[in-house]
Amino acid sequence: MSVTNQTLINFAHEARSNYRNLIPLAGQPDALFAVKNMTLTGQNPDRQLPARLYTPSQQPEQTSYPLVLFLHGGGWISGDLDTHDVLARALALGLNAQVLAVQYRLAPESDGFAQVDDALLGLTWLFEQADSLQGNTRQIVVVGDSAGATLAANLASRLVEDNSAIKLAAQWLMYPAVNFDFATPSMRTYGENKFPDKSFIALARQAYLPADVAENDPRLVPYFSNHAHAVPSIVSLAGEDPLSSAAQEYAQKLIDNNIQCECTVYPGQAHGFIQFYKDKAANPLGEKALRDGLGLLKAWLKGL
Repeated sequence: MSVTNQTLINFAHEARSNYRNLIPLAGQPDALFAVKNMTLTGQNPDRQLPARLYTPSQQPEQTSYPLVLFLHGGGWISGDLDTHDVLARALALGLNAQVLAVQYRLAPESDGFAQVDDALLGLTWLFEQADSLQGNTRQIVVVGDSAGATLAANLASRLVEDNSAIKLAAQWLMYPAVNFDFATPSMRTYGENKFPDKSFIALARQAYLPADVAENDPRLVPYFSNHAHAVPSIVSLAGEDPLSSAAQEYAQKLIDNNIQCECTVYPGQAHGFIQFYKDKAANPLGEKALRDGLGLLKAWLKGL
């Protein structure tokens, strides 16, 4: 059932406030060589995209840095550079990579297409600035958590569909929302009492998808994309997450299309457990999942 735009706006504003209140739970941010706030400008000069560049060390471990685009979660309606600062720093340190986090436009003020456009703007900037960043354009990775993982998968598909000059080496999807199926096993088990519950997803879906776009549109819903066009993928999932079953099915679709994919479900964990990995009491497997993903990426990128 549709709701009014004002209802969606109120829902989003409350979610944004609530998310920012969670920032202390992520723990103290790790020190890096440099962290730089910047504004990226697209072809339309009126479009200003806030971003943050994380440089882990003065020199890359090899001859160049991997390049990582990070897309934050928040149900497409919330989250920002500060909510995910600790996780972005961990990625930079763990991969010894230049990590660019972008503060893409949020729904319902902007829809999913605008968000993918913002992700592409960030990735294009990384690609074009590779020389000045001492970056390796053969080692470009997109990483996202939750809604950001959805956008990461959408971006990876779009690059292939558009025959872009930018080629991704891999994508790392942390508990992505790959479709809006409320009948999956994990949704039936956890969808009433675990975040993101059915009511949250229903409102977030309406904010994210334009009114004239179907729930199976492959441009915004990764489950229905051309899986043969995917890139090597890491899919990290929480065992007690309503989104888990659909994401496992998505990972299997990649494997069935001969795409390298490592999908791991961490039992007993809740949605968001990697972002809040420093809170070990609440997320005992968060640090393990983070290290597992970092280890896989480093192995995959070695020699590229």
